[in-house]
Amino acid sequence: PTVLSSHHTILVRFIGHCHGTTCPKDRAFTIDELGTVEPLGVYHWMVLQVHGKEDPTPDDNPAHGRSSTLTYCKKSISHCMPKLGFLWNKITGVGNPARSKAVNDIISKVRAMETAGHGKESPANRPAKKPDFKQEVGIRATWTSTGATGTPA
Repeated sequence: PTVLSSHHTILVRFIGHCHGTTCPKDRAFTIDELGTVEPLGVYHWMVLQVHGKEDPTPDDNPAHGRSSTLTYCKKSISHCMPKLGFLWNKITGVGNPARSKAVNDIISKVRAMETAGHGKESPANRPAKKPDFKQEVGIRATWTSTGATGTPA
């Protein structure tokens, strides 16, 4: 239930953006409503998530979000689409819009910029805070008191 609600929360934010409004969190969408979602709508929303604007210049870096965030947004939108298992077919205009080339390209571009050091910094690469350090010391103290030294035999 928690995973489904987090997918739904992202879908509600995305659809709200597409309609230029704020949707209630418990809003249910019909298959017809979800069928109107286009890949370019998903693409522009994702660009907005990482750049903070829908039309970034080539010199703009993705300072507001990371590729991992976009990947999760893609997964969440895709999860809620009626044609979940199908790739987007741009000729017929049917399929899962979150599985389009445009969406995959923006994720790849942001990942490449992160690799080059031009993206938003990872929250995992932060200095240890005092509570983290105290917790680590406590864990290590427990290991040594129980005989586990953490060194290979």
